[in-house]
Amino acid sequence: MKKLVIVSLLSLAMLSGCSKDPLDKTFDLTSFNSLSESSGIVFKETPENDAAIIQWAMDSIGINDKYDTIEIFKDKWGADITYRKMIKMAIGKRKPEVNAQYDQLKAIEKEWTDLYNDLSKIKATNVRFGEHRDPFLEKGVWFDVHNGSQQNLSSIQWYLELYLDDEKEPYATYRGLDLYKFGENGLRAGQNDHRFIKIDDFMSDSGKKWYDLRVKDAKKKTIKATVIPNSAENFSDEKIITGNLVSELEKIESEKLMIANAEKLL
Repeated sequence: MKKLVIVSLLSLAMLSGCSKDPLDKTFDLTSFNSLSESSGIVFKETPENDAAIIQWAMDSIGINDKYDTIEIFKDKWGADITYRKMIKMAIGKRKPEVNAQYDQLKAIEKEWTDLYNDLSKIKATNVRFGEHRDPFLEKGVWFDVHNGSQQNLSSIQWYLELYLDDEKEPYATYRGLDLYKFGENGLRAGQNDHRFIKIDDFMSDSGKKWYDLRVKDAKKKTIKATVIPNSAENFSDEKIITGNLVSELEKIESEKLMIANAEKLL
């Protein structure tokens, strides 16, 4: 019995030594179909934790692009392409780019955040449905605005939310442009104003919900208007800040972590 056990263990050791790590297995490049089938089989053998890294690597280097022939694919990626080689290529391509993007974002993070917080001090109150005397504008929402920021503005945008009765989630939303350019002196720091935003319920799908039967039958309608800070334009009609630095940093930091985990597989 001892001998059998020893032989079995040796056999297992030999089999283990001969088996290749899934990340190092080459694919059948006879045709695109055989490539797809063989790579799929190898992918299934790969530990679950590595699957996201493999997908990131393939997306990063663009290996899933279309090729006219399998020969073109082999010329570009090599006849012995493996998942580990893809991961190495992806790290070489993306790591310098991600680090550079991260450094750029961190360099402007404080200034961007300070401006975002300042522009967030623009507040709307007394928001309500109403009609405008101008037949072109017709119907929408009226509200009072206070520019609590330190910026003089030529335009801003508002995110409007319509709540029906006591529901916790908005029934309808709308992004409305608030212009101070034509025949006006802009929205200056510290200024108060009375404004109107037209809700386009003809061409806009999001606008149509604001005047449907559900809204008309609601016993209570509450409208919330929140300024969109990265939409604000100065007197030169230039955006004061652009993009969303917070979400961009989150994406970059997530990819930095992905790269760090990918490097452990090399």
